[in-house]
Amino acid sequence: MTFAFLAFLAINGEIHTFVLDQHLSYSDCQTAIHKGVKAAEIIPGVTIDLSGAPLVCELETAPAVTVAAAGE
Repeated sequence: MTFAFLAFLAINGEIHTFVLDQHLSYSDCQTAIHKGVKAAEIIPGVTIDLSGAPLVCELETAPAVTVAAAGE
């Protein structure tokens, strides 16, 4: 399983989600949340303040599930 590190920010009354990092282990994603984020460059030359933004880890890939039919 891998996780994305996300930040949520209200801009002009709308909630926007920013992907700060991808393909992280859960432990690495939790470490990133613990360290926090002050700012992020969302496009070249445009940096946003994320110092008070909620930070979360979101599952990118679900664990593989194997289902066997009864009687097999």
